[in-house]
Amino acid sequence: WSQEESMMRTALELSSIDDLLKSDLEGTIAGVLSAGFQNVVVTKILGESDAQFASALTEAGLNVVAVHVQLHQLRGRFVEVVASAKTLDAEWIVIPIVQLDEYGSGWERLGQELGGIDNELGKAGIRLAFHPNKAEFRPDREATGLKYLFEGSGRELDIDFDLLLANQSQAVATEWLIYLANSVPLVTLDFEKGDLTEAHPVFGLWKEARAAAKTSGVKWVVVKDAQGYGDRFERLSAMHRLMMDDGLSDALVDSQEGTLVMLETPS
Repeated sequence: WSQEESMMRTALELSSIDDLLKSDLEGTIAGVLSAGFQNVVVTKILGESDAQFASALTEAGLNVVAVHVQLHQLRGRFVEVVASAKTLDAEWIVIPIVQLDEYGSGWERLGQELGGIDNELGKAGIRLAFHPNKAEFRPDREATGLKYLFEGSGRELDIDFDLLLANQSQAVATEWLIYLANSVPLVTLDFEKGDLTEAHPVFGLWKEARAAAKTSGVKWVVVKDAQGYGDRFERLSAMHRLMMDDGLSDALVDSQEGTLVMLETPS
């Protein structure tokens, strides 16, 4: 990657405000922009249709980085899922969690399946990313579920690495980021609750992992917050300031021109 392409940028996971989006789609989108965010990760389609939701986001100037889709949806409604992701112009489809009956036959076999899905998505210009949860960090024979899954995919699967879940699983994030180098385009920071300052424990996890994230090719730092906690838009603004003060960017890369594009932030 060039210097511009390797710049880490920040995005808001919309699960933080799903309830507000349901009750007031346009007003909440305006609040996201006012908080400073220009890039988002969609966790569910809201509004009357994919097209209506996508239109509300794009008309406001929000860029969709990724969309969350369950594995059973990819298995059963692949064409519809791809069409939805294309409508939103998402770069990644992220599988946020898998259930026991979906990985019970073995992490390697699941990795092989996900590698195949990624290949099919690639034909539509979309990448697949997997978000490990606690189960993937548990010991499994001589390694962990995540290692077997990643190796099973041919080391081709992108990972959305959640620093809080890794920490809660007693996994060392820096070691994983180095092992997964160039396969972790997304890092998630789940702030949950607490004051959104540099003293927040999750921001501390980020500071510890930041150097490894940068050298490992992380493109996006996705932030999320607990629903219904404190003044919602003030917390969004505080999250955004925290990441901007840490040197992240809201710039987008124009893949055709190879230049940075700064979106205008509403006054």
